[in-house]
Amino acid sequence: MTILEFGINLGQKNLLLIKYYSSENDQSIDADLRAGFISTLDEFSKDLFGGDLNLVKMEDYQMVIFSKSIETFTEPKEKKALIGYCITDEEKEEKVLKPLLENVLNQFTNRFAIYDIFTKNSDYFSEFKPRVDALIKDLKLSVKDRFKDLLF
Repeated sequence: MTILEFGINLGQKNLLLIKYYSSENDQSIDADLRAGFISTLDEFSKDLFGGDLNLVKMEDYQMVIFSKSIETFTEPKEKKALIGYCITDEEKEEKVLKPLLENVLNQFTNRFAIYDIFTKNSDYFSEFKPRVDALIKDLKLSVKDRFKDLLF
């Protein structure tokens, strides 16, 4: 399993996007458009089925999603979904990735103030990329790249 892409969204706004690999079908989709799609799926899952969206499977890829609610800093307080997701190249048990996504989101909310999460653009959060890389470790490497790391 290889993590091809990792992202953090606040509702329909992308806060962090890390692409580790591109696919041959990779279209340059706007990060906020992708965030809106994921947010809408998450809201649909909660409203219609009463549960969190965990996994979206496609033919060659899967998207594992973890969502947590955070409160706005303004009155009246509202809850908004902070969503961490990763796209992988093959089916793998989400049990491996869900705790990882939860850990990344917890560290993200510990690192950045609620005010910043709600008001800053994605450039502001780019300093968090090395921490994500450290948490994901070798899951971001393809099998070929893992062997390269072992041999060279």
